[in-house]
Amino acid sequence: MRVLWCRVIARCLGLLERCLSGIAVAWIALQPSWAQEANTTDLRGTVGGTQAWQISPSLSVSEHYSDNVSLSPAGLERKEWTTRLRPAVSISHNSSRLHLGVTYAPELLYRANQGATDISHFLNAIGNAELWSRTFFVDLSAGVSQQNTSLLGQQADSNLNTTTNRVTVRRYSISPYISHEFGVAAIGEIRLTTDSVRFGRDGASRTPRGLGGASRRRGGRWRTTAAGRRWTSGRWPLP
Repeated sequence: MRVLWCRVIARCLGLLERCLSGIAVAWIALQPSWAQEANTTDLRGTVGGTQAWQISPSLSVSEHYSDNVSLSPAGLERKEWTTRLRPAVSISHNSSRLHLGVTYAPELLYRANQGATDISHFLNAIGNAELWSRTFFVDLSAGVSQQNTSLLGQQADSNLNTTTNRVTVRRYSISPYISHEFGVAAIGEIRLTTDSVRFGRDGASRTPRGLGGASRRRGGRWRTTAAGRRWTSGRWPLP
């Protein structure tokens, strides 16, 4: 048992190390061009300024008991003791040209009666970068979570329950855009968005038809004063 837990913890720490390494590489690549940060106010009403990188690690351990761990009908209940280990790290940064927030938390579950160990991953990341001063920007987001797939199946509210109605959902979105200020009267914007939603059980991912999937959209919008013609929105699919 002790050897099993040591292996599980080592695997978790390895995943956490790779996550932090990737973020550090991205930060080093972007840092030189953003070394000089100025306190400025632009037309969007945002105020520049630099905030130091904040890294907040945490660890929680809990024990859970269920007399029906698989949410089965009467007569088919199964009892289970479950130990949950959940390390986590949150990284945030706000400056005039970079806004970033990342939270990663793997969840390790050991089920005593089954003698089984499950590992799930949770990720929530969102960011905005100004690559060319006041002109070229990019929005980024990504997430990993577990969700129920059908309203007709067992409705578990966490990974503590063992049902066949729960899968891992992975999503990401990348949206570069060009923004231009026309004096103090208006802002024009052209944006390209690529996003994807994938889900799978037992590590097998796929893109569902009609829900999520990869897509690309391009459009623009004008924000003007009361005077003049206004174009509120425009979007069309790319081949």
